[in-house]
Amino acid sequence: MHPLPVHTTQQSIELEDLVKRDYAISGYELMRRAGRGAFEKYQELWPQCRNIAIICGAGNNGGDGYEFASAALDAGFDAEVRYTNDPKTPEARMARDKYQSRGGKLVPNLFDSKCSEFDVVIDALLGIGLNKQITGRMADAVNVINQTAKRVMSLDIPTGVDSDSGSLAGPVVKADATVTFISPKLGLLCLPASEYVGRLFVDTLDVPKDAYSKVGNVAHLVDPNEFGPKIPIRRPAAYKSSVGQVLIIGGSESMEGAALMAAQAAYRAGAGLVSIATINENSSLFRQQTPEIRVYRVTETTELEKLIEIHDVIGIGPGLGISDNARKVVEMVGKSEKKIVVDADGLNVLAEIGLTSDNWILTPHLGEAARLLGTTTDKIRNERLDTASKIVGRYGSVCVLKGQNTVIASNEDTWICTRGNPGMATAGMGDVLTGVICGIWGAGTNMATAARAGVWIHAAAGDESAAEQGQVGLMATDLLPGIRRNLNRVLDETRI
Repeated sequence: MHPLPVHTTQQSIELEDLVKRDYAISGYELMRRAGRGAFEKYQELWPQCRNIAIICGAGNNGGDGYEFASAALDAGFDAEVRYTNDPKTPEARMARDKYQSRGGKLVPNLFDSKCSEFDVVIDALLGIGLNKQITGRMADAVNVINQTAKRVMSLDIPTGVDSDSGSLAGPVVKADATVTFISPKLGLLCLPASEYVGRLFVDTLDVPKDAYSKVGNVAHLVDPNEFGPKIPIRRPAAYKSSVGQVLIIGGSESMEGAALMAAQAAYRAGAGLVSIATINENSSLFRQQTPEIRVYRVTETTELEKLIEIHDVIGIGPGLGISDNARKVVEMVGKSEKKIVVDADGLNVLAEIGLTSDNWILTPHLGEAARLLGTTTDKIRNERLDTASKIVGRYGSVCVLKGQNTVIASNEDTWICTRGNPGMATAGMGDVLTGVICGIWGAGTNMATAARAGVWIHAAAGDESAAEQGQVGLMATDLLPGIRRNLNRVLDETRI
C-alpha cells in the first residue's frame, strides 16, 4: 500500500478495531504478527546479537514482547523475559503461556539488575496506552534499560512517549530502533520523542490495504512508489528546453557558493539547462568550475525580467542576501507566473513584504518559518504540522518545513519524510535541496509531487553518503552524485 498514513492514537485504535471486526483478524493474531515481524527486523539489524532480554509490561504491548520472545526461542536465540506485572488481557496471557510452553525463562520485577549482560534489550513495557506519568516499577525498568543496555529496540513506541504529541511522560526509553505496527503514530515523528525513537520501521502486519481508507489520518509518509510514476521520463526526442530550464537567483558577495550548489543540484535532478542570475556586481561566479552553468550578472530590472521569461523554474534565495535590490527581486519573482522555489534569504525577504502566490514552494527551516509567521522557533519546533499548514494558509501553495522528519504541506494533504540523518546539519544542504526541487519540477510534474520527491531524493542521497563514509564530515556537495543515482533508481524501479 502506498503511501502509508500517519495516525493519532484514536485513529490507530479505530483502525485496529475495524480490522478485527470487519476482516476477522483476531487481536491475538495481530499480536502474533507483531512479535514475529519485530523479530524478523531484529534479525536484519543485529543477526550476531543472540542474547536478548525482553522487558514486558502487563498490557498488549507486553504481549507483543512475549510473542517476540517465542520467535527468538524458535530461532535458537537466548531469550529471557523480565516483566513488571502479570498480563491483564486475554491476548497477552495467551502470548505469555505460549512463551512458557517453549521453556522460556520468566523473571519478575528484576529491575535493579543490570541489562549489560544481554546483547539487546527489547522494550515491550507500554505502547500507545500511555495516559499518565511513568513512575514506580515502570520508571525503574526504564531507568535500568537506559543506564545499562547495550542496544535497545522498542516495540510499537518507546515507553514514555505520548503517541499523539511526542511529549515525554517522565523517564523515556531511548531506543536504537523502533518497530511500530500497522501504521506510524504521529508522536513518533514529533520532537522531542523523535530523538528517542532511533531508526523507525513500520510493519503493517499484513492489514488489508483497503482498511486504511476507512479511517482518517493526519498525514502520509513520503513514498517513492507514490511519487515516482508522477515524474515524467524523458522522451527519445527530448532536448534541453523540453526537460526544464532552471534559473537560480542569488549568489551575493561571500555567498556565491550557495547559488552554485543549487545550480549543480538542479542539473543532477534532471534540468536540461541551468543558469544563475546574481545581483552581486563583483561576483566571482564567472570563474566557477561548472562550465554547463550559465552565469549572468544582473544590474538592471529589465535584464532579470528577460531571464525570468526564458526559464521554466525560478529558484530564489540561495546566497541572495537582504538588501533593497534583493527585496525588489523577490517581489518581481513573486508576481511572475513561473514555477518558483523560495529558500533562505528569499524567505526572509518574503516575511517582510508578505506576498502570496499559487505557484511557489517555500522551503523554510525552523528560524525562517518563525519569521514567516512572526513567532518563536520553540513554538515551531513543537507544532511542525500545524506550522507548515499555517504557512500554506498565509502565503499559499506548498510549504517544505525542513528538519528531522521534514513536513511537506499543501492545501490538499500533509506529508512527512522520515529519511535523512544528523550529518546533513551542515552549510549548503538547503541550497542543494532548492536545486533538486527545481530540477524535478522542471521535468513537468506538479508542484506538490516535486516538493515531496525533491525532499525524499535529497534525504536519500544524504543517507547513502553517510552510510558509505559516516555522518561526521558530510558536506552538501557530497550529495550531488547520490541525487542523480537515487532519482534514476526511483524512476526505474517505480515503473517496473
